[in-house]
Amino acid sequence: MLVKEPWQITLYEVIAIIDGDDKPREVEGSESSTVSKGVIYEIWSQANQASQNIFKGYTIQSLCQQRDIYRQENTMYYI
Repeated sequence: MLVKEPWQITLYEVIAIIDGDDKPREVEGSESSTVSKGVIYEIWSQANQASQNIFKGYTIQSLCQQRDIYRQENTMYYI
């Protein structure tokens, strides 16, 4: 559950609660099929781990801070 301060809640936690934990699936099938699936699974696993690390690096508070900075930088003044 996300009963924490905004600086303690990572995007990874939010995604895990919404989508559920992404558990690896077992590779099944014939030997040649298993090798092919294993190669793809390894690449998929690396990509998944990389994205998780990115999401773990951002909190709800850091998103709000980035939003506020973006708003300040993009202020339009009409004369």
